Amino acid sequence: MAKVYGRCLMILPNVFYKIPNALTIDECNQFHELARHINISPAKVGLGPNDPDAKQDGGVEIKSRKSATGWFEPDRLPKHLMDRIVELTNQANEEAGWYFDLCYQENLQYTIYNGAPVGEKGGYYHWHADHGGEIGDDGRYRKLSWVIQLTDPMEYEGGNFQFLEPTKQYWELGRENGRTKLDLDRMITTVPWSGKQKGTFLAFPSFLFHQVQPVISGTRISLVGWVQGFPYR
Repeated sequence: MAKVYGRCLMILPNVFYKIPNALTIDECNQFHELARHINISPAKVGLGPNDPDAKQDGGVEIKSRKSATGWFEPDRLPKHLMDRIVELTNQANEEAGWYFDLCYQENLQYTIYNGAPVGEKGGYYHWHADHGGEIGDDGRYRKLSWVIQLTDPMEYEGGNFQFLEPTKQYWELGRENGRTKLDLDRMITTVPWSGKQKGTFLAFPSFLFHQVQPVISGTRISLVGWVQGFPYR
């Protein structure tokens, strides 16, 4: 994927990487059990008052996102689970060919998307990127995002994970007999059924635009994480 970042053009061999059966069913269920002891509240959008997506009411924005979340601190999780997360992150980073310089795992988000009665819209998260250019006081920012499916796909309908992959169209722009406009529908890639299997690990660069489609019925639960690093060089 071609990515304009400042004055640099970054082309990656992959924009998305999947590791099936990354966590066992028992490990997934351990996260569900741990989630019983954390606070679950309506999901928010935005990092703070200086973020354009943050709202004055504390960041809750139903138009962009409808879900509930809770947070795990990495150093308070069972060591075997956190070690596995780190192992999977490093595996994806290397096998996808990214080789990002990573140094810090943010708190892990336990995310719940519920279905809704007929006529209402179930849980969703519209198109967004996990990193929009924000740089912390120490110079780090999000480089790699990951999602682990904690729910069996037979337990819910809808809730597909999608991302934008416009690279091929970019290369065709302006060429003879090429394209002059971008086709949004052709940019959208939907993660296949195998990517919804319980325990699957999905990783992608944090600047990739992605979304979770509305859950029609049932409940979709996932574990989400972001890994930071210092600027590309």
